[in-house]
Amino acid sequence: KEKKKKRKIIIAAVLISIIFNGIYVFANTSDEESPENVAVALVIDNSGSMATTDPQNLRQTAANIFIDLLSPDDYLSVITFNTEEEVIVPINQVKNVENKSNIKKILSSNIEAIDNTDYLDALKVAKEQLSSLEDGEVRKVILFLTDGEPMPDIQREYDYEFMNGYMKSLWETVSDLSLNKTIFTFCR
Repeated sequence: KEKKKKRKIIIAAVLISIIFNGIYVFANTSDEESPENVAVALVIDNSGSMATTDPQNLRQTAANIFIDLLSPDDYLSVITFNTEEEVIVPINQVKNVENKSNIKKILSSNIEAIDNTDYLDALKVAKEQLSSLEDGEVRKVILFLTDGEPMPDIQREYDYEFMNGYMKSLWETVSDLSLNKTIFTFCR
C-alpha cells in the first residue's frame, strides 16, 4: 500500500509539473504573434485498464469530436499506445471532410483495450511526429487521452527503483516538450 501511495504522489507531482510547464509555454509566447493553425499529435491510451475506466469508449468519441473541430489547414497525427505505441495516422494536413472521415474510420478500427500503459514511448513518438513537420507557422500540441495510470510493466509494478526511474524519464520528456514550445495537454 505504501508503494502505491508513493507512486500516486509521483504521478501527481508529474501532472502538476506538466500543468505549470504548459502555463509557462503559453506565457512565453504572449509577446510573439501566435500561429492560428495547429499541428496536433493525438495520443490515445489503448491499454487494458481502459476496458474498465472507459467501457463506453468515450475516448474515441472525444477524439472524433476533436477531429471534426480541426480546420482544413491544421495538421493531425493519431497515435495509440499500450505496451507498444503505434502511429495509426502519420502527421498530415487535415485538408477536408473526407480526410476527417477516413481518419475517424482508421481510429475506430484501432481502439482495443489490451496490455500495459507506457506513456514514455508514446510521448516520444508524438514528439517525433511533430518534429517531422517542417511548417514553422503552426502551434504544436500533444493531446494525451488516458485514464492517468502509467504502468509500463505490470511485473514491476511494486519495484520502486524501476517506477521511480520511469517517472523521472517521463518528467524529463515532458520538460523537453515544454522547452521546445510544444503544448502538452493531459486529458483524464
